[in-house]
Amino acid sequence: MHGFFQATETVKEIITSSLCPDVLLIQEHWLMPSNISLFSENMSTHYAFGVSVMADRLTRGPLVGRPCGGVSVLINNELHTVTECVFCTERYVVIRVGTVVIINVYLPCKGQRSMQTQKRLRNTSIYYRVLCID
Repeated sequence: MHGFFQATETVKEIITSSLCPDVLLIQEHWLMPSNISLFSENMSTHYAFGVSVMADRLTRGPLVGRPCGGVSVLINNELHTVTECVFCTERYVVIRVGTVVIINVYLPCKGQRSMQTQKRLRNTSIYYRVLCID
């Protein structure tokens, strides 16, 4: 996505097009915790599961440089009754829609955190799994 404000119109075009995906995986939205609700405010046909990766960074003082990270999953409102958020953190979101589990993972670099996430994902026993990694 490379920033919510840079890609909002593109995402709106996708969800209002003839394709009209029921599920849309978003990475690199760059939103601050106070702005995470912008997905719901700007995409009325879908609702979002996700958190800001910037919360920890902002507690260390003023933001210097550009924001980074952030994963979300947009789900069509019609699927609300069969959708469950299994796990949501700054690097990955796990959603169950009916019998399908959707995992959106953002692993920008190698490191201890990335290795722990990969181990957790490998050890999941899920009947159907859709895994998207950037």
